[in-house]
Amino acid sequence: MVFFTDAYDLFCISLVTKLLDRVYYTDPTKPDPGTLPPNIAPAVNSVALCGTLVEQLFFGWLDDRLGQKSVYGMTLLLMVVCSLASVLSFGSTPAGVMATLCFCRFWLGFGIGGDYPLSTTIMSDRRDSASSPAASSRLHSRRCSAGRTMASCPPALGDMKGETRACTGR
Repeated sequence: MVFFTDAYDLFCISLVTKLLDRVYYTDPTKPDPGTLPPNIAPAVNSVALCGTLVEQLFFGWLDDRLGQKSVYGMTLLLMVVCSLASVLSFGSTPAGVMATLCFCRFWLGFGIGGDYPLSTTIMSDRRDSASSPAASSRLHSRRCSAGRTMASCPPALGDMKGETRACTGR
């Protein structure tokens, strides 16, 4: 289940940025929806991946020093707290909200990066040696496809009263 949430947290932001465009950067005098500034859009989309890269190395090392159980608990706690903090991003200006969102998403990526080596290690420790490579391959291939699929579902399901049209402009 954690693999599913990892992929969802990493890939849903591309859909959320379309909403951020409209909420924070719409000019009421223009008929077109707003767009994120060119310096903010890549930061919002990639900051969690940067945290993931950095943290894979750190939590792998920490796992060797402190043990899987305690480090995995820290990883999950960090992911939960930072997911909630991302949702509750705040600021008095659009740039402030984006800065808070980027900060929270970096630390979310940090937690997700810890989950990658730890969950793989835990899974391989609990499998017999003959089936471990195949099981690991299946697990990692499902991670991306399940998260991307679920990240695309909320806009598709929201057309009860025109919410999808508001999100997509159609």
